[in-house]
Amino acid sequence: MIPVLLQMFEGSLIKLFEVVLKMNSLSFVRILRIAAVSFLLVSCGVGSEESCPGVRLEYRYNREDTSGENLLTEYIRNIDEYIFDSDSVLVSVGSLPGTSWFGPFVSELDLPPGRYIAVAWGNRDGRSFTEQTPVPGVTTLRELELLFDSPYEDGSDFRKNSERLYYGYRNFTVDRDVSRIPVDMTHAHCELHVTVIWEKEDESPSLSSTFAMTVGQVPSSCGSTPVYTDRDGPVHPYIPSIEDYPVHSNKSLHYIPDVHDGERLVTHFTPMYMDIAGLLEGQITTYRFTSGSHPLLEVYVDGRLLAGKTIDLNVFFNVMQTNPGLSLRQEYNILLLVNGGQITATLMLDSSGWEEGGLLGGRR
Repeated sequence: MIPVLLQMFEGSLIKLFEVVLKMNSLSFVRILRIAAVSFLLVSCGVGSEESCPGVRLEYRYNREDTSGENLLTEYIRNIDEYIFDSDSVLVSVGSLPGTSWFGPFVSELDLPPGRYIAVAWGNRDGRSFTEQTPVPGVTTLRELELLFDSPYEDGSDFRKNSERLYYGYRNFTVDRDVSRIPVDMTHAHCELHVTVIWEKEDESPSLSSTFAMTVGQVPSSCGSTPVYTDRDGPVHPYIPSIEDYPVHSNKSLHYIPDVHDGERLVTHFTPMYMDIAGLLEGQITTYRFTSGSHPLLEVYVDGRLLAGKTIDLNVFFNVMQTNPGLSLRQEYNILLLVNGGQITATLMLDSSGWEEGGLLGGRR
């Protein structure tokens, strides 16, 4: 049957090319797409008793339910995809963007009927890596672990920013029908934007000073199994036994990955820059913080610790009544107001204004 179809398709293509020679390029592309899709439908036995089992994983990102549109291509450049079977053994490895007719971040898989797990990591660029190359038939889900290491060339113990990582996870079942499975991507990184303002003009450093900030005690390893999930409601601990979810549901299903707090802790370093108005700013990107993380923020002016104070961000988030471990999107704008030996830290939650802050560090 298939050879006969191929001969028919070949003959049709010859006639097709004779026609498109008289057409413009846009018409040519449209006809090619129609011909290809038609051939796929025929070869899969549409309209007959035969069908092609398979699955179509459609990756999406909607800024944690704050957008009605799929904004994935605005935030994610590439996705590494790992498919595991019901025994959590790796079946296949893929990468996107791909060549699917349904979009660059749609993965079409031919899998035998059964239960599977999809794990996806977005925006990896070499700073995050797996200790061993994943091998289908050998690597297990528990063994698929991301490690971060991006040292500076000067040999210091500091690390550069991590990638803006995104994480996707989904259980799905393959039967005789082609299944469309949406996979929602979630923040696997934390982004800190720090602004420093001196309340007294005579205490503000000069523009010629050097500025930097560090965030220490930050996790740099992450597993591929989730610890929390958000099923169109509040975030709660992930329980595999209640994993069933409507296959064709368009509701968002977010998962938070298992960041290994207390293991491979690193200190990130980045320069800061002051504008002519005396506003000092800097930004650091790290792996996600957990509820138990104790990241330590320090700002340096000409090599000296600002106000002699180290800010424990775990204490700060508690004062702000914010739990990073349960936040789907970890993006924090922190304002530090300096007055002599005092630092008052404030958190910007949204565009409405600054949240009321708290005094951190006290006086010297």
